[in-house]
Amino acid sequence: MDFDELILGEQDKIEELCRQELELYVQIGREAYEQNPEGWSQSAELQQLQTNLTAAQEALDALKTEKEAAEAEAARIAAEEEAARIAAEEEAARAAAEAEAEKFRCQGCGTVNPAGTRFCQECGAPLAAPPPPPAKKFCGNCGTEIAPGVRFCGGCGAKQPG
Repeated sequence: MDFDELILGEQDKIEELCRQELELYVQIGREAYEQNPEGWSQSAELQQLQTNLTAAQEALDALKTEKEAAEAEAARIAAEEEAARIAAEEEAARAAAEAEAEKFRCQGCGTVNPAGTRFCQECGAPLAAPPPPPAKKFCGNCGTEIAPGVRFCGGCGAKQPG
């Protein structure tokens, strides 16, 4: 038999019965007070407590309203920032597209020609040639393609000139 467990069980029963007794006293006190509110010495104290309770509830409600307003403002600011970010991205994309189009704009007549066009499709004038791609480098020893500035070949280990 575990006496500690039995003792804890009885203590829990006593605590629950005490809680029920207190609730009953509260109920009795409320009923008695409602029958004769002016006949109690604690009436002024109770009224002050009720006034304080009302003020605390109003303060809580005001804080909740303020919190909701702050959250709404934060959401509005976040939405504005997101819209500004999207607008900036769109503007950058537009500017990049315009810059790309300028590469194929005819200097003579101003017509924008399709990418890769060498002569203006409107007036026939030659368009500026795009810059040539960087020349590929190969190892002189084994023929492996190597990046510019590499000092040794990754394929055979041979030292590269320059």
